[in-house]
Amino acid sequence: MSSFPGTGSAARPLIVPRRPRSFTQVSHRISLNESVVQESPIEEQLPSDSSSGSEPETDIASQETPSTLETKQRKGLQELHIEYEKRMNEIKAMHFRRRNESRRAYDNKRTIAIDDYNKAGCWGIFRFSPRRKLDAIDRDQENADNYFAKSERIERRAVERRFEDREELCIHCYRRMWKKMYPSIPFWYDRPNPDALDIPVMTYYQPID
Repeated sequence: MSSFPGTGSAARPLIVPRRPRSFTQVSHRISLNESVVQESPIEEQLPSDSSSGSEPETDIASQETPSTLETKQRKGLQELHIEYEKRMNEIKAMHFRRRNESRRAYDNKRTIAIDDYNKAGCWGIFRFSPRRKLDAIDRDQENADNYFAKSERIERRAVERRFEDREELCIHCYRRMWKKMYPSIPFWYDRPNPDALDIPVMTYYQPID
């Protein structure tokens, strides 16, 4: 979705764009036959690098510096953000494909209704206008489009909540690791207005005690 700075010694730390905490709420729940995404426990979904949520090993801790640890933790949050964007794009593509398939099906129904009207035999003088049937098809398509839109919003919101929980847990684990390794240095994430215009993570959470 967006490019991030490099991680060289003279480069700026990796940062992740801000993603607002508040999202548009679905006005009301609807029953869907499709199941919402089921994912594994939050603890199993933290970024896979050595700094993502687990307590540091003794040999690793002796080699870490505040700068390198901050870079690794920023990278872990960046990977989480990239995973979030990938999942949201998958949902968007899936529902776009379903809407297109539905619209093609309704277009075929319209074609059949018009063909049936035009192919009437000698009794065709008594045939009714296909307008009523076409109007019914239009209403059915509109209902289908509304269903797919609500289905997508519900699924996207479920994924948003899931990733918000994962991000919060990830930051909590990073903070614990930082305090254990560098108790005299403030946690980089808790700095006021970190990196000025560049916020390193998707949202800003308060510490979990």
